Amino acid sequence: MTDWVVLVESANDISQAETPHKVLKVSDYITKPALFSGRRPYILNLCRSYGYQSEGYYASLLAEARGHRVSPSVQTMVELSAKGLYRHALPDLGERLREARAKGAPEIERLFVAFSKPETPGYERLAREVSDWFRVPALEVELDPKSPHGIGRVRMVPPHKLKGERRDFFLEAMQAYTSGRISEPKSKAPAKWALAVLVDPLADGLDLAPFFDLMRDELIVKVFHAARQDVEIIHKLGNIIPVPLFDTQVAAMVC
Repeated sequence: MTDWVVLVESANDISQAETPHKVLKVSDYITKPALFSGRRPYILNLCRSYGYQSEGYYASLLAEARGHRVSPSVQTMVELSAKGLYRHALPDLGERLREARAKGAPEIERLFVAFSKPETPGYERLAREVSDWFRVPALEVELDPKSPHGIGRVRMVPPHKLKGERRDFFLEAMQAYTSGRISEPKSKAPAKWALAVLVDPLADGLDLAPFFDLMRDELIVKVFHAARQDVEIIHKLGNIIPVPLFDTQVAAMVC
């Protein structure tokens, strides 16, 4: 039986009365590792933000470092931070959208999905497909006929913002999801190559244009240690803020 733990930032986000699973404040999860000694729980991260350096980001980062299963993962957070990072999923999502429309699914501009369940009937396969790509408790898919494959945007929805019937739908979907068998997520294509480059900053006639192009590329995660000064230099010389960025010093602070 899966050992579920629901992480929240405030007791008002999801109360213990609303789920049979343990509800824990993210601050306690981060600072009290002894609570999970000898356990490998499945963490449902329901924090208010999944942005870089937010509590939600650190919670998933720490869960992965501890060997806990977690939704959403840091990789998913990074991928959904910019459309260019999840465009690999758009052909599959577009195919499911076309199938749904061909079978008479209603014309809507946005589809809300909670734990692979669509709020709007007729989009079940699209909901399963997007949840298979991105294991996130709550998602919103923008359906835009002018966008590639008919998908305008896929974004994570912080559960604390859900109200009324949508909140009830989310809680019912969470109960169904945690009562069933959890399948493996859709496998991502592995990188086909790796590249290491050593740059001599004192070399005469050094052209940093290729380096700045790399820093601008949102499909590549830039890994730094203590990134603050590096980012200041890159911004000063190239007028660029590298994104997405992973700081190993910050990551070590919570491991």
